[in-house]
Amino acid sequence: MPQIAYRANLSASTFPMTVAEGGRTVIVPGPDNNFDRRVDPQGEQTDAGIPQALYLENVMPTANGYQSIGFIKPTAPMTVPAGVGNCIGKVVELKVKLIALPGPYIIGPVEYIIDVPMYIWTSGAITGGINGAGVIGIVGAGFSSYLNTFSVAVVRGVCYLYCSNGQIYTVAATSSNNVTLTNVTASVTPLGFFTTEDIISICSSNNYLLCHNTLTTYWSSTTTPLDFVSSLVSGAGSIDPNSSDDAVTYMKEAYNGFYLYALNNIIYAQYTGNARYPWKFTPVKNSTGVLFYPWNIFGAVDTIGHYVIESNNNIRLVQQDNSLPISADISDFLNKTTVQSLFNSSTNTFTETEVLTEVSTIYVHLNRYLFISINGTNRDGTIDEKYTHLIVYDIQLKRVGKIKLDHSFIFTITKAVNFFSAVVTEESIGFVNKQTNEIRVLNFDVYNSRPLSVNATYEEMQGVLVLGKFQHVRSRFLSLEEIEFEGPQNKSIVTNPNFSCVVLPSLDGRNFSAPVSPYLAYNSGGLIRYNSHVVGQNVSVAAKGAFSLNTLQLKYTIAGNR
Repeated sequence: MPQIAYRANLSASTFPMTVAEGGRTVIVPGPDNNFDRRVDPQGEQTDAGIPQALYLENVMPTANGYQSIGFIKPTAPMTVPAGVGNCIGKVVELKVKLIALPGPYIIGPVEYIIDVPMYIWTSGAITGGINGAGVIGIVGAGFSSYLNTFSVAVVRGVCYLYCSNGQIYTVAATSSNNVTLTNVTASVTPLGFFTTEDIISICSSNNYLLCHNTLTTYWSSTTTPLDFVSSLVSGAGSIDPNSSDDAVTYMKEAYNGFYLYALNNIIYAQYTGNARYPWKFTPVKNSTGVLFYPWNIFGAVDTIGHYVIESNNNIRLVQQDNSLPISADISDFLNKTTVQSLFNSSTNTFTETEVLTEVSTIYVHLNRYLFISINGTNRDGTIDEKYTHLIVYDIQLKRVGKIKLDHSFIFTITKAVNFFSAVVTEESIGFVNKQTNEIRVLNFDVYNSRPLSVNATYEEMQGVLVLGKFQHVRSRFLSLEEIEFEGPQNKSIVTNPNFSCVVLPSLDGRNFSAPVSPYLAYNSGGLIRYNSHVVGQNVSVAAKGAFSLNTLQLKYTIAGNR
């Protein structure tokens, strides 16, 4: 029987969120009328019906296919006041000015505006870790309960941190490794305002300091941010928006205004420029509200909108008075208590596991990558809570990736981070595991070639990409004879490439039989070829290790009838 050559589809936008939802595919459609046969990477089709990515683990989509990702590990965990495992939660990311002192790669001192992730501990202390190898000492802060909600605002160059226990602080960086919190609650007018009015959170917009309780929204004087005494002279005032019939639970700054998040809807407050009536309140169309704040909200004044996980677990992009759906597949996944097939890289087998995501968190990096933490929780403040996986949605490519990593929080690492032997010029994304007080930084470099400082090391990439299920026609088995990859680590660059391949046959079309390791026949210049003789109703191919794949080509023969 002559061999048939087939090039696999590495560009499909559709991706089954679980292996079980992958269904059966077929290379030669024959009389099949169930599928749209176009290979469309832009997301127009619902099911291509063509063999494609079936399972991802530490793999991200690219314009040409898929690549594995890894992590950079600081040489020491965060130094914390209460010891390992006592981190309660991420408080907030504060924009403060950091002074980088002169060094081998810095002609300075140089000032950076950075996002400092701050954490609260069981001891009641609060710290801010920049790079995991050290801690920014926090002076003058003490919080009574980890159940407090924290929010942040920057008005006229001053950063304010508010705790829902009624205390407000100014935040200032006094040196390259110290941040000072100064309690300015006594300076707020009227005296005791935050406590008396049961203020929940704060934000800022157009030189106003804003705050709210469940019913009323307040804005400060434009000249004195801590003055909330209503006055036509100072510009301070308040209003009870009639756009919501449920309690407002959170507020967050947006472009030319801010959002009020209620349990049943979202309200957009647009700046009017009118000193008497500075805000126009409009309900956001198609919104259903946010249940768990602030974990389900991500956005700022410089983002294209706010990405939210609504109370019904739908992911939407909120832009002023409208909201748009983002990836119905991911939304459906979050709505289910689903059974997932998790891959074991040691045995090359799948294990069916029922995993509950109680409360997902959402984070956006560089206005491109949407990170959604799954398989766990981060709502109750207990020290044993964590997530084990992340769904990554590439907003530009409209394609999905997945990361396997125990983590509790996500934050952005900006310039002047001393992971590298030169100053980092781009932003990176970091993950905190509060059970171990360790940070991992996302690494896209397949070759781990960028020099690191003594403060960090590369971890070996452990990407897993399963493509399938390859079936020639419905009525016949096939025999896989050859597998060819373009894009694994190049042997001329890495002496022993971190790459391997496993074939997963299925005799009944759904359940995998014992995995088969094919024979490595050729490896040169980033091209790897394996020989095999594996028979099945369909077969899947798993690529493991470090790679940036743009081509997978199979050669097979038609075997016997089913």
